[in-house]
Amino acid sequence: MNGLFDKPRSGRPSFRAEEEIVKIKQELSASNTGWDTKEVMDLIERKTGIKYHEDHIRRLLHPWGFLSKVPQKRFARTATKEEKKDSKWH
Repeated sequence: MNGLFDKPRSGRPSFRAEEEIVKIKQELSASNTGWDTKEVMDLIERKTGIKYHEDHIRRLLHPWGFLSKVPQKRFARTATKEEKKDSKWH
C-alpha cells in the first residue's frame, strides 16, 4: 500500500498559498490592456518573492485562463511607405 502514495519531490515548491494565486489572478483580470510575460513575472515576484522564468509564466497563465499579449502584424498593406519604413515589420 505504501507504494501508492506520492514521495517528496525535489525542485522549487509551488506558490505558498492559494490566496496569493487568487490575488494575482484578480490583478491580472482587472487590467484592460493585457499583460506580457515579463510584467506577469515581475508581478509574481513582487507578490510572492518567487522568480519564475518567462517560459514558466506562459505555462502558469494558460491553466489560469489568460493569454500573453502577442504583437500582431495588422494592416501592413494599408500602411504608407513611411509607416512601413519606420516599423519593425517592413
